[in-house]
Amino acid sequence: MTILETVQNLDKLAHFALFFALAFGGSFVFLTTHPSVTQLPLFFLAGFSEWYQAAYLPQRHFSMGDIGADVVGILLGFLVCGVYRRIIEP
Repeated sequence: MTILETVQNLDKLAHFALFFALAFGGSFVFLTTHPSVTQLPLFFLAGFSEWYQAAYLPQRHFSMGDIGADVVGILLGFLVCGVYRRIIEP
């Protein structure tokens, strides 16, 4: 059994973690602007990056699972940031 078979969905975890960090961190950078300033570009980036990799990198393929992990990471990042702001910054 190879390590890839052991951790089959490790790439999904990486997608989730990356987009969670982008959403959470981006929410603090753009505190004074409307939330859509950070939300919409991240959702675009999630889909575009998957398409770009599939189109131009032969070893990569398009995966709805990766996009799903990206979107869940974005949503959870914004949610955690919103809760953090309400609790820590009254």
